Amino acid sequence: MIEFIIATILLLNPILPSAAATTDYFSFDNQNIGPQKVENGNLGVKLTASNFFVQDTDSEKVLYSQKENEKAPIASLTKLMTALVFLENNPGWEKTVIMEQIDETQGAYPHIYRGESVTVANLFNTMLVSSDNNSAKALVRVSKLSAAEFIVQMNEKAKENGLKNTKFFDVTGLSSKNISTASEISELLMLALEKEEIKNALTKKGYNFSILNNEKSRSIYTTNRLLESFLNSDGHGYEIIGGKTGFLPEAGGCLAVVVEKDGHKIISVILGSDNMETRFEDMKALVDWIYLNYKWN
Repeated sequence: MIEFIIATILLLNPILPSAAATTDYFSFDNQNIGPQKVENGNLGVKLTASNFFVQDTDSEKVLYSQKENEKAPIASLTKLMTALVFLENNPGWEKTVIMEQIDETQGAYPHIYRGESVTVANLFNTMLVSSDNNSAKALVRVSKLSAAEFIVQMNEKAKENGLKNTKFFDVTGLSSKNISTASEISELLMLALEKEEIKNALTKKGYNFSILNNEKSRSIYTTNRLLESFLNSDGHGYEIIGGKTGFLPEAGGCLAVVVEKDGHKIISVILGSDNMETRFEDMKALVDWIYLNYKWN
């Protein structure tokens, strides 16, 4: 009888998945703590993302989720852990670094070119603001750790923080063997945002710096288009506290953000969105649905 009622609701509500969806498509925390649903009959919003997880940050109540504990590639969400480990091995923000061939990766647009000289601070911000892979590799090189040693520290830090389903094989996220779950990425993002250096970078719409050995200026822009959306607008009452993007063909579109509205913060993670564009549409729909359908006391 319950299955029949849910199937009927799914057919009548166009924003929900088709009636072929099973009754375990959605997962909710029904404890009488934290924000409460306004209308229990509204079961959710349709997304292209295969895995997602939304949690109220204060009560830690799970508000909406699907396959949140299923392992999946995480692409450049990897750089959250790269940044955390680098902060423990930072040789100094003003240290000068010359980009080398060994730093170069394939398949992504470089923002700092071979032979150009920049500071460690420039590399760190470029890695997080524009998700630059070459900058990530250069940071590892100047940390005095080998790539293998750095990755060991990334995995040790994941283990120390209880991220048992999170594994790293490279520092950029270009490896599809870098995996985690939507729920554990939420923990990783919260851990990263405790560091002001990371939080500041993840809220920048752009970043300007100088190339030290040729007197040129360089401007880079965020990969997180949500910073220019209604989810980061005074007019709509939203503010993005921090977020990180990721994309690989094997991973699809990935995105993790902390959003605040009316003093209430949620963390939202999506993995496996159809493409680089739909990850933003998925997240806007997901976050907006949460604030429309939950009330805080």
